[in-house]
Amino acid sequence: MTIAYSLVARGGTILVSHQIGDGSFQAIVHSMLPNIPLRHSSKTTYTSESQLFHVSVDNGLIYLCSAAPEFGRFIPFAFLNEIQKQFSSGSLVARAPEAREHEFQRDFEPILAAQMEYFSTSKDVDKVTKLQSQVNDVKEVMQENIEKVLQRGDKLEDLESKAYDLETSSSTFRNHSRQVRKKMWWKNKRMLIILVLVVIAVIAVITLVILFSTGVLP
Repeated sequence: MTIAYSLVARGGTILVSHQIGDGSFQAIVHSMLPNIPLRHSSKTTYTSESQLFHVSVDNGLIYLCSAAPEFGRFIPFAFLNEIQKQFSSGSLVARAPEAREHEFQRDFEPILAAQMEYFSTSKDVDKVTKLQSQVNDVKEVMQENIEKVLQRGDKLEDLESKAYDLETSSSTFRNHSRQVRKKMWWKNKRMLIILVLVVIAVIAVITLVILFSTGVLP
């Protein structure tokens, strides 16, 4: 797997490019470049004819490379970062606004070729690729765990909501029971008072009857 094509462009004007092997890269990028937004720095990947075209935009300039999908995205963007750094460190970046089509072929194509070779074949880059693959695997596992936690969180929220509803219902029931008990207590008190008054009245009547019958009271 290799980076098969790369370029530096100003809008639709290709300032420098390099290609490894066959392929209609020039025709594809000529139709692609005018549609790439230049207002803000960005990193984007486009797909065309089973190839991925990785694009980095910085200060109105387009840094682009193409590779097969199996090559991933980490290495191509690492390559573009290196190309951008080297292109911006010299005088070419100052000449870019007025440069003509392929004006920088002699100055910068050897750098494109060397970096494409390095990022396509270096063992150090291969180690980085393997490490990135491991990181991606860990990210996938973490995402799955996070999704499970979130799902569990939803269930806990449902349970918490039900517990809150139950607690609210229980509180309402307690308040209602307290009110009922208070009403019953006063009702019992009233009944007791009435009963006591009735007993007192009965005793008073009986007492008066006895007193009258015995002549104690005239």
